[in-house]
Amino acid sequence: MRRPTRYGPAHIIASGNNQRLVVEVVEGVAKVGPEVVDRLLKKAELLRAKPVLVLYGDGPKLTEEARALVQERGVKVRRLRPPVLPTDAMPRESA
Repeated sequence: MRRPTRYGPAHIIASGNNQRLVVEVVEGVAKVGPEVVDRLLKKAELLRAKPVLVLYGDGPKLTEEARALVQERGVKVRRLRPPVLPTDAMPRESA
């Protein structure tokens, strides 16, 4: 569910147990800079939610500046890797 904000769309907004989370998913980018973290913090402040940054796949990596900002401001960072199926899991056509 994407919710539009003045800082760009919020990828996921979840609420429950008396808390609200705003989740930003980054995929396919080599380096995630402090501007991405700053934009997430602005969205979280606007929506009165806790920020969570999800790095999807092996591609995105935090720069040192972004890592310092994440630790300083208390942003949760999670890495999510898609499952890799073994090659034998695919059905084969019999000739």
